[in-house]
Amino acid sequence: MLEARPRQRRTAWVLDEEFLLDDEYSGLPRPAQVVRVYDGGIVIARWTDDPTDELALYLAQLDTAVALVQQHVRPLLRHAFTATDPSSTQAGQFLILLQQDVLAPARSFSEVSGDTLYTWMDFLPYPWLSATRLAQTLAHEITHSYQRAYMHATRSAPGLPSTAGAAMWAVEGGANLVSYELLRRLTGLPLDANREWRSPPTSVAMSLFQQRAQPAGGVITDGFDAAMGFFRDLTMRRIAAGESTDDALRAVSRGAIEGWFGLDGVSQRPGLTARMRERLGGAWEPADALLDWTLSHAADDLTPNPRYQDRASLRVWDLPGGQSYGWWSDAVLTPSAPTFTLFKRFGSPGWARITDGAAGFTVEVQGYEVPTRWLLLRIR
Repeated sequence: MLEARPRQRRTAWVLDEEFLLDDEYSGLPRPAQVVRVYDGGIVIARWTDDPTDELALYLAQLDTAVALVQQHVRPLLRHAFTATDPSSTQAGQFLILLQQDVLAPARSFSEVSGDTLYTWMDFLPYPWLSATRLAQTLAHEITHSYQRAYMHATRSAPGLPSTAGAAMWAVEGGANLVSYELLRRLTGLPLDANREWRSPPTSVAMSLFQQRAQPAGGVITDGFDAAMGFFRDLTMRRIAAGESTDDALRAVSRGAIEGWFGLDGVSQRPGLTARMRERLGGAWEPADALLDWTLSHAADDLTPNPRYQDRASLRVWDLPGGQSYGWWSDAVLTPSAPTFTLFKRFGSPGWARITDGAAGFTVEVQGYEVPTRWLLLRIR
């Protein structure tokens, strides 16, 4: 039998084995070869007709990256989603295919046979600037397989279809939360370290970690680090309420892909709102949480109020001059410039500063097309 789909594979791959695998681009079988077999069932293969330029250097970096993921990421993912590692084959191995002809650094795939889910991924094989940077991306991509396995295992009933998550921005943001956690654990810092992220880094991991202090531009529906910043905020609030770091990450990671209220169009799960209310109280609301996160960025270390703090970073709003990446204020309102117009994607917050207001001021907020929620924080 031609085992050209990963799910059809019944026996374990071994190092240097050559086999046929369907090319996801052409749909036709193509010869591949196993170049690495790691503990934990991770298998690396490449197309045998791809060039081998710099392959040895890349594989050396991959050896280090996989070791970091095995040590720091997979235990976290097993705790967060499922104790059983996702599998690509009937033999229980997870396939990572080195693929030259891809636009993105990596892609994830899944198939259902009967009622069993199989997942695998491809990776662009070029030497990275560092093995740590490669590990960061690998952590993100392998998270998608655990997310997908969790969503399949928690359907309302067997036989129902499953999705990657209720919203893709949250799926990508949840995966970036895990890759951020890898970097944090490599630095040895606690999640609430209030790190001076502008100081010179002492390692590659610290450099990458400090770069991600910023939640992109705060547009959570962009996913990735924008959404990760919000999920990081929720995680720290759970920790402040007495939960362990790993348990807080589990609740937020599950809730993120389940959706605000647990509906993905097919199945019902607890959802992020119910999970946050369980720890922080029944009054917790998504819109309020987004506003709290926004003001925790804008007022970080400017107010003694513990509700409005970014516990991960020191003065997170204080961006160095000339830095384009980060969550800048949308406006600075003064007596001479008292108004501004802001357009934000639905569901994503923004913020503005009001200065020279000692004589008093009146605030008027007008929403266009949809209701606008707003919160005013006074800093004395």
